[in-house]
Amino acid sequence: MAKHIDYYVSLNSPWTYLASKRLEAMAAKHKADVTIWPVDFGSVFSVSGGLPLPKRSPQRQAYRMMELKRWREVRGLPINIQPKHFPSDETPGTRLVIAAKLAGKDAHLLATELGRSLWEREENLGEW
Repeated sequence: MAKHIDYYVSLNSPWTYLASKRLEAMAAKHKADVTIWPVDFGSVFSVSGGLPLPKRSPQRQAYRMMELKRWREVRGLPINIQPKHFPSDETPGTRLVIAAKLAGKDAHLLATELGRSLWEREENLGEW
């Protein structure tokens, strides 16, 4: 039986970006294929009791920043933890990822590169 990973992502999520290369490496090591599923976690938060980042308490926001700094070091990625265009309108990028997936292209690689555009190069996902 072939190994398979369903990967649910948000292009706006720093956690998606921080995990993407590691997931890719683990999938390759274990010969698993990856199907990427873009999700609007903002909509999930609103119906599941979660709060979007700006509405979280200052203590939770500060802890998030501390964790992002830690994981930036662990992963060795030059992630900007407060990018200029966060959060971006991820709709155009998400549509590109879905189109790549439907065309049989490497949608995971595309999502990773879109994450890099937001979290490293401070580009606006809403302008794709």
